[in-house]
Amino acid sequence: MDINLVDGKIPPMGPLYQMSESEMKIVQKDVTDMTAKGLIQPSKSPCGAPIIFAKKKDGTLRLCVDYRRLNDVTVKSTYPLPLIDEMLDRIRSAKIFTALDLKDAYWLVRIKKGDEWKTAFRTWYGLFEYLVMPFGLSNCPGNFQSKVPRTFADMLDIFVQIYLGDFLIYSLSYTEHVTHVRQVLQRVIDEKLSVNLKKCTFHTTKVQFLGYEVTPDGVHMCPDRVEAIRNWEPPTNLKALQSFLGFCNFYCSFIRGYSSIVTPLTDMTRKNTPWRWDTSLQSAFDATKEAFISADVCRHFNPDLPIILETDASDFAISGVLSQVHSNGIHPVGFLSRKLQPAELNYDTHDKELLAIIESLKGWLRWWQFLSDFNFTLEHRPGKTNVVADALSQREQDELDIGDKTAQQACLLPPHLFAALLKVTKDDSISHSQIDKRIIEAYQSDKYYHSVIKWMDNVHSKACPRFPYDSGKIRVVAKRQDLYATFS
Repeated sequence: MDINLVDGKIPPMGPLYQMSESEMKIVQKDVTDMTAKGLIQPSKSPCGAPIIFAKKKDGTLRLCVDYRRLNDVTVKSTYPLPLIDEMLDRIRSAKIFTALDLKDAYWLVRIKKGDEWKTAFRTWYGLFEYLVMPFGLSNCPGNFQSKVPRTFADMLDIFVQIYLGDFLIYSLSYTEHVTHVRQVLQRVIDEKLSVNLKKCTFHTTKVQFLGYEVTPDGVHMCPDRVEAIRNWEPPTNLKALQSFLGFCNFYCSFIRGYSSIVTPLTDMTRKNTPWRWDTSLQSAFDATKEAFISADVCRHFNPDLPIILETDASDFAISGVLSQVHSNGIHPVGFLSRKLQPAELNYDTHDKELLAIIESLKGWLRWWQFLSDFNFTLEHRPGKTNVVADALSQREQDELDIGDKTAQQACLLPPHLFAALLKVTKDDSISHSQIDKRIIEAYQSDKYYHSVIKWMDNVHSKACPRFPYDSGKIRVVAKRQDLYATFS
């Protein structure tokens, strides 16, 4: 791995923090062990990052290096990481799972010779630099993801998913799964990799992967994450609130009307908003926690089953629920909701409803061929029968302040802006000249365009170069072609 710095920039020398006696012992032990293993070496670098500690799940401390200053002056890698939603889509038919965790995964990659000095860190026992890729560098995830999955390329997306050092092996049957696991483990041995057995789970119907609990039926939130939210204390400052929202945002696809529920909390994070914590914020905080505690189980998407997309729009928010029809009823695949942007608040009702459809299709369209690949029927459902989607968009937390309620509603294309309609079907036998003639007649008969054409006759097209005027026809000059202007 190479570490490219911004021209003329080098990371500064960081401070040495005071430590307790137990922390000093951890530093001494870790530095001695890593030096003996050839992972680090003494350094004469002009820079040095400070060390800090992070608490593990079992309560013990892990030595970490604070590379934030180095990351600030590092040229960022653009290598993409896999989309977790897409990875979970791949395993929709699986019945049995195995999860593997590569041991000390980052240490499998060496630092490019000559770049070691950039990783230097300071301790009470001296200055050291890494010979292998350390945790905490901004380009580590992309660099690692570009290397390890290639080793398993012939298995990837067939019966294994890899996200950094986490492997998920999935199969349709137990017999098939035994074969798949053996193939992956043999490749691990051949490539001289190793796994952390304490973090591995073999041949199970319920497995934790990337913060989710995966079963043959669907995807759940991991119980320990739900418990963490349940026990979360009310934030006492902006940073604590941002931490809570950041944690919740990761799982928002499980929550009906998530954006509506957290609106009072997100409003508090706006720039220049003075900190306060009143009863309305406490209520929103409690409602958010309760939503996660009682969250739905999202089923795996099955392309062979009928799909139902229910959408709704209120004056202040839009929402969608993607469901599928199973043999035992209709089950949700995911939820989507968001507040309307200021400009969208002025949309007419039917435009907001269409916006809800478009945003929902965009949100769940994994392969981005927008609208054209959908074969769907639009059906209007009154709010009293469209219960789920309607509830997501009709929350009072999303209402505007009193001062905003005077905003005038306006549809995207009001009817009075349309000229006379010219209907031509594909079965009509009509020449281009006849179409031109009918367009001119439509212009002349339209009250609005009659005055426009009269004005164009007087000033000619020099006044409006983007709208050339030619014998009663107004054209729009686009980048690639000319279009007749049939609306203003």
